Amino acid sequence: MYWGEYPLSFAACTNQVDCFRLLRAMKADPNMPDTNGNTVLHLTVIHDLPEMFMLAVELGANLHVRNNLKLTPLALAARLAKKQIYDLILECDMDISWRYGPVVCKAYPLNDVDTINESDGSLNPNSVIANVVYGDKVEHLEFFDGLIEEVLESKWQTFGKKQLFMSLAGYIYFLAVFYLAFMTRDAHVLPKDNEEEIIEADYTNYTEILSAGLSLREHLAIARLAEREVLPAHCHLWDYSGPSQQIRMISEILCLFAVVVRTFKDCIDAHRTGFSRWWNSIKAFPEKVLHKFCQILVICTVPLRLGCYLDDSFLVIENFMVVCIVIMSTLHFLFYCRSLKFVGPFVLMVYKIIVRDMLRFLLIYSFFLMGFAQAFFVIFKSCERAEIVYQEKHNYTEDDEYIEKFENIMGDGWEAVMRMFIMSVGEFGALYKNLNECKSSIAPQSKVFFILFELIVTVMLLNLLIAMMTRTYEKIAETEKEWKRQWAQVILMLEQSSSASERLLSLYRYTRPIRSDKRRRAFVVKVKSDVSRC
Repeated sequence: MYWGEYPLSFAACTNQVDCFRLLRAMKADPNMPDTNGNTVLHLTVIHDLPEMFMLAVELGANLHVRNNLKLTPLALAARLAKKQIYDLILECDMDISWRYGPVVCKAYPLNDVDTINESDGSLNPNSVIANVVYGDKVEHLEFFDGLIEEVLESKWQTFGKKQLFMSLAGYIYFLAVFYLAFMTRDAHVLPKDNEEEIIEADYTNYTEILSAGLSLREHLAIARLAEREVLPAHCHLWDYSGPSQQIRMISEILCLFAVVVRTFKDCIDAHRTGFSRWWNSIKAFPEKVLHKFCQILVICTVPLRLGCYLDDSFLVIENFMVVCIVIMSTLHFLFYCRSLKFVGPFVLMVYKIIVRDMLRFLLIYSFFLMGFAQAFFVIFKSCERAEIVYQEKHNYTEDDEYIEKFENIMGDGWEAVMRMFIMSVGEFGALYKNLNECKSSIAPQSKVFFILFELIVTVMLLNLLIAMMTRTYEKIAETEKEWKRQWAQVILMLEQSSSASERLLSLYRYTRPIRSDKRRRAFVVKVKSDVSRC
């Protein structure tokens, strides 16, 4: 157990009120930090002792001392999801501006609460809001009532809504020009090496070709050069002749320009906030990580397009990358759905099901799949050998058609794995038909393996996956405030993309100064009368 390193800290952790008062009377300092930088107030938060916390505050403990993790007692309560003592600290730190009947105007200092530093507009990763929004405990959802919800709503109205719609407009622009460039690509059939090239020529021309020692293919290449067809067949994407290809050229230029500008801005954001902090913020959005990866792939297509003059494999790589960009960039729509109440929780459900349920299922599923695939591969090889013996015995050839002819549908190991996967989703008719036509002595045992595979994989494992996904769905659906966390993460992501001066200006819009000190900001909340405990 962690009791602190001083007698006063030990008395506070063990909830010994008289001992604490006696030590305080003997000038014991409640603000003395231990090796971890924790004071008496930090320890009362860790041990969840609200009464002892109140006693320490009454006897002179400071609410704003930070430990080695740069956490005040308020921020520590938020990180540990101690809701009761968190509310207590807020009440102790707030100031009543005015009171009219049952309505009270409270001013909460935002130095430890907001993610925006009130002095220079920099980001505070140890703030209460950051700890609550990026917290991984279910109890953190209870913090989205009251002050934090009000501050997040003010951020949303001040800058979040505008920046989100601007980001959505830029994304739709990128998607439109990229799809236009992709869909207007000209279909081009590459000539085969063994394909005969036919040209119109008389016998005199043919005689001249033979006398010069040139083949028809070489003569055709010379004729193309004469007609100024200098592009190789696998560089057809450089051909921008025709209206549709001119549209493609303009779209590719606009798309590349948008990607370069967006990547440059991302580099500025990462440099301004620090790459580690920038990455920790963006990795909470898998769809945005994929979109950033797409930007890199778009830039990489430029040297690949130039490389088509060297080898035709560059064209294949470019086509593969473009297909990946189309798929991954479309998923970025999920980022904008996170802030919607009726869609946000479902987006989270998809992520949780993929990361938790699907990965665990695929791990177990792959073991059974590989094992049964090897077994059936050996069985079908045995059936194939038995079929060859049967054909030799009855004077059949491989091309002859006869009743109960066996056909090996598992020619190699990879095909065996794919057949097992197809059979696991219910398409087992073709495989069982082949097993039924097997003339090997191992045929009865193969049907036993078939039944075992259907029972274990198709029936048990797939239904287990459905049950796991149902549990994840119900668990997230029960947390009604989950959409608020998704909405808050979007706001903080948008906040990070702003400059320090823009963040500071936004802070001034939804806060007011504390008394005459304009540099210290407070958030004003009007609530019904409640007796303060401090």
